Amino acid sequence: YLNQVVKETLRLYPPAPGFGRTPTEPFSLNGSEFKPGDILMFSIYALHRHKDFYPHPEQFQPERFAADAEQPPRYAYAPFGAGPRTCVGNHFALLEIQMVLATMVQFLEISLAPNQQIEPVTLVTLRPKDGVRIHVHSRASHAGP
Repeated sequence: YLNQVVKETLRLYPPAPGFGRTPTEPFSLNGSEFKPGDILMFSIYALHRHKDFYPHPEQFQPERFAADAEQPPRYAYAPFGAGPRTCVGNHFALLEIQMVLATMVQFLEISLAPNQQIEPVTLVTLRPKDGVRIHVHSRASHAGP
């Protein structure tokens, strides 16, 4: 289930909000013409919130990524980019995220501080505008002597 939580989090808040591509041959899409050398920008943030690929796209639903759930089309989920230029560290990043989270929830109780609005802002990466305030407490079963 942790893998599903991580994937759903990355769907809602991808580390890089978009990526660019340059076509190698001319093509048209929805009435627009593109030629080699043009720079095309894709919003991963918008793609991951598209209702055609994700019903109720603003809701946090880790079950979307269950093994028996209907999966989105191949390039509709791209938190680390897509195709031959996918981030080379994506598998390591996913493993690292899961290891850190599993360790944290084993030893800590973590909750959001009340009354805060979390507003994403795009810089080089997607991040919360004013940070995120949390409460962290040691789990009693793992407290030291």
